Amino acid sequence: MSEPTARFAVLKNPTFWIVLVMLIGFIYLQWPTHVRQPDRPDYRTVTLADGVQMQWEGDPQILEGEAGTAWHFERKGLEFLVQEGELNEPLAALAARQREADRAQVGAMEYAPLEVAGGMARYALIDAENRIQRHRLYQRGERWFKVSVLYKANNDERENRAQVFLNSVVLP
Repeated sequence: MSEPTARFAVLKNPTFWIVLVMLIGFIYLQWPTHVRQPDRPDYRTVTLADGVQMQWEGDPQILEGEAGTAWHFERKGLEFLVQEGELNEPLAALAARQREADRAQVGAMEYAPLEVAGGMARYALIDAENRIQRHRLYQRGERWFKVSVLYKANNDERENRAQVFLNSVVLP
């Protein structure tokens, strides 16, 4: 083989081109300007019924029904729900009844036990699809107020966003 032909023999090898394309793709994907930061939600304070304020990741949709008013919003793997209604029984009994209804609705298991302290009750469920439902009930005089969030487990970012939502309740 002559000198010039031997130099360019590697270019005729298809493995060379495959490795070259993969190398270029790897460098492109790993380049610092190509890496993007996680999308941080733009929280906004929304005033609900009776002056209750909460931090939402967007504007919730208002749903009117027989049981009362509800506010719903979905964003990037989380589903947020707030409900209210008339309190016809003690908060502990209402929370136990709601927990059983939520458990039966999705066939869930207990993730965090029911805790009732003062005018607040909390519990969490996990279903067969590894989704966590966290619920908090608040007693407001003759009314109850339920804050719920549903998200897929094993994701710290979703857990943090869920906690921001749950912890943002400001009762007047």
